[in-house]
Amino acid sequence: MEPRQQPQRRISRSLSRRTAGRRPPMKSSIPVADVGYSHNGKTSTRQQPITSEFERWHEVRHAEPLTAHMVRGALAGLIATVPMSLTMIVMHQYLPSEQRHPLPPRQISDKVSHHLRMDRLIDDAQARTLVSHFAYGAAAGAIYGGMVRQPPVLSTLSGVGFGLAVWAGSYMGWLPALGILSPATEQPAHRNLLMIIAHVVWGAVTGVLTSLLQRKTDNYG
Repeated sequence: MEPRQQPQRRISRSLSRRTAGRRPPMKSSIPVADVGYSHNGKTSTRQQPITSEFERWHEVRHAEPLTAHMVRGALAGLIATVPMSLTMIVMHQYLPSEQRHPLPPRQISDKVSHHLRMDRLIDDAQARTLVSHFAYGAAAGAIYGGMVRQPPVLSTLSGVGFGLAVWAGSYMGWLPALGILSPATEQPAHRNLLMIIAHVVWGAVTGVLTSLLQRKTDNYG
């Protein structure tokens, strides 16, 4: 019986030598999501890996209510109005002397306050301009936060695009339609350029801040 057992021992020794240097299989660190499916009328679940950072961001981003996105956008738009206003103040000083009359936010505030009789609540015209200007920035930011769902990498580009859309919709849209301002096509080129750059600054900062607030909320990134 002994000679018959020798080949088996040789095989087992050979297999043990081959597997001695191998590492045990590693567990996958890729996050997984439970996905439901049906088979023959029965519902079950299986685990499907989330294979990219965009898919992970998409899952987190769309899991929250719309109001949360709008609040973050409003806060970002409110803060972004600060660098926008500073840009307007600096560039206003370099306009041709005949074009250094008050900028559109002051003109809009004066006309709206006159029609709504807001001057009875706030006597100072500059204070009324600041309140309306920052309120408009926050409102536009809320719309951005609710509508635009871009991943963090594209937040700056989407913010700039939205800022330009706000400028076009305001100065070539509802402001001329309501008779508050003449359309941008009738304004001097230097003043139009000033307002376009200011809205680009506002949009870029709004996009970045919205993304940062999103990361702070859900610890993404």
